[in-house]
Amino acid sequence: MLAAALSLCGGARAQSSGGGGPLGFLDGIFTGWRGHTVFKLENGQEWTQQESGSFDNGKYDHPAVKIKPMILGSWLLSVESCGCSVRVTRTK
Repeated sequence: MLAAALSLCGGARAQSSGGGGPLGFLDGIFTGWRGHTVFKLENGQEWTQQESGSFDNGKYDHPAVKIKPMILGSWLLSVESCGCSVRVTRTK
């Protein structure tokens, strides 16, 4: 699964984050998450919110995201423009 997440770097708009870990872009407008949100990336990957809860902090157009592995096989998706993060699992 780590290799799959690292493929985020392969998109045309992807670039090195400098802080380690892959960097990609959400496809469309990001407005937060609400329980079971599916995050679609421009490279075709989909990640689903794994933890409960919601977050709303405005609207961001195609924001940059970082996905990094956490303990026990979980992943953390961080949206760089709002400084927010949520645990996710890859679904596509």
